[in-house]
Amino acid sequence: LDAGGGAPAAEGGAAERAVLVSFDVAGQEFALPIAHVERIVPVPDSVARMPKARAHLLGVAAIRDALLPLLGLRALFGLEGAAPSHPRVVVAAVEGERVGLVVDAVRGILRVDPAAIGPVPSILAREAEFDDLSGILHLDGGRRLVSVLSAERLLTHTAALGAAFAGRGDSAMTAETTAKTTTTDATAEPFVVFRLGGAEYGLPVGSVREVLRRPDDLTPLPKTPEFVAGLVNLRGAALPAVELRRVLRLGDDAAQRPRIVVVGLRGARVGLIVDAVSGVVRVPAGAIAPAPAVSQAQRQLIARVAHLDSGGRTRMILLLETDALFDLDQLAALLEAA
Repeated sequence: LDAGGGAPAAEGGAAERAVLVSFDVAGQEFALPIAHVERIVPVPDSVARMPKARAHLLGVAAIRDALLPLLGLRALFGLEGAAPSHPRVVVAAVEGERVGLVVDAVRGILRVDPAAIGPVPSILAREAEFDDLSGILHLDGGRRLVSVLSAERLLTHTAALGAAFAGRGDSAMTAETTAKTTTTDATAEPFVVFRLGGAEYGLPVGSVREVLRRPDDLTPLPKTPEFVAGLVNLRGAALPAVELRRVLRLGDDAAQRPRIVVVGLRGARVGLIVDAVSGVVRVPAGAIAPAPAVSQAQRQLIARVAHLDSGGRTRMILLLETDALFDLDQLAALLEAA
């Protein structure tokens, strides 16, 4: 969500920002570099547990035809609180090794100045419970602290668990299949996936700046297109918020959409109001196909469709072209408002 690190960087400096995926664990915020996040999925219904394993080693589950060790961050860090209603698994990957981190909820993407990530204080770094952190992110002038995790260190916790299951012959993948999957993942494209009107849409990670909670009230903006819902105060700057449902001509409803996906557009930032954000999904190249050409305008906006296997069902994600979201007149009006 809101990176809160002061004034946003210019579009040209986006490559210099550190990009993290943030999530909640028992009321505390953690993050992982997006380069180590392979995908985010619901917690599987079936988890195979090992007897006498430590509490944070939850077991092994089948995710996308591969057995994945699950690591419970609540138990690992000794955090308590009400059980989450919709926990998620953040799949972390380092050089082909993978671990599933069970978290309470995924917040979104943080794009921050790398200088805002400081080291773990030396007096804490000596303690074993801080070994899993690679740094502390300081936001909002230090009022918001985010613990940045080390994917390499987290993998060491589950090495014994993975070996135990491999010894039992429970692996669902042959060496040939594993090699094929690794090659496919290396060419996968990351998308920020969100829901709108009963369908899932994806935007390239590179075009998404952050994800915000929608404020209770938007400041109305006179003499703007009907799809502009109003302005949001984003760290002292006015952000035009757009009803994406209207842009996509999906019709209106009475629902109060709770999330805003902030995208970079021709040197400005625009907030897209959506129903929910699923997280970051890395889509293998082989799972992407051309979209049916219903119309020229639709083909420009949605040129590709991702088809993913999700628990025996096909999950379809419509992949949006950011630059084609608005026509020239709409874009001019938005840039003027921004």
